[in-house]
Amino acid sequence: MLKHIQERRRDEEGFTLIELMVVVLIMGILMAIAIPTFLSTRGSANDASAKSNATNAYTNEKSYYASNQVFVGGSAALDDTLPWGTAAGDVQAYSLTFNSVANSAVIVEAFSKSSNCFYIEDIEENSAAYIGYYSANTGCATAPTASNLSASTPEAGSSGVQSTALGTTWYQSW
Repeated sequence: MLKHIQERRRDEEGFTLIELMVVVLIMGILMAIAIPTFLSTRGSANDASAKSNATNAYTNEKSYYASNQVFVGGSAALDDTLPWGTAAGDVQAYSLTFNSVANSAVIVEAFSKSSNCFYIEDIEENSAAYIGYYSANTGCATAPTASNLSASTPEAGSSGVQSTALGTTWYQSW
């Protein structure tokens, strides 16, 4: 009996067409589930990276302000390890005038590789101290100006910013 099975097995080589089709079908189903999940995770990672770059640039600006009482605006001189520029994955910081006080405000902008833009606004003018966070999924606007600034306190879901150049809803964090 064993000899008969060995002889029969020697004649069979490889897999049947049905077995191969089942394996290909299973692999196709797994890829259909895994690829969208991977792409979504990659987008979230790109956004987290942009937020981290914005936070680091803001921390550098805030540190410079603590020492000099002015914001310097985006510069590799503050931190040359950050990707300063305007391309996807880069960060910018804009030093602005608020209430006629030069360089008393800053807007940090980080452009994610997934085409989202994240902003941090800080106004240090005494009568209007304010820090706000904003995100846009339509890419970054042109360079922010003083008209983009708002001195109202951000609340979750509030419309604190009057300018529509960046957006009308700023938050206390992302």
